[in-house]
Amino acid sequence: MNNVSVTRPYRKRRQYTPEFKARLVAESQHPGKSVSRIALDNDLNTNLLRRWINESKEMDQGSSPAFVPIRLPATVGHAAQSSSKTR
Repeated sequence: MNNVSVTRPYRKRRQYTPEFKARLVAESQHPGKSVSRIALDNDLNTNLLRRWINESKEMDQGSSPAFVPIRLPATVGHAAQSSSKTR
């Protein structure tokens, strides 16, 4: 009996440069552009491009928070002076 083994060729995981990702995310932000079409035109899975878009939004939100707490010095000295004048 012959043992025949068929192996699939090893396919490396593709890696994309940050510039490529940024270009596609920026392109997807234009009105009327389809994320699916952009992904297909660039031989990508649509879900991968959507993940890049979500990661980009998270990075943008993390870099510029909407609320920043500010600590102000207490103005006890001024309040104490005005209360001593009223007595």
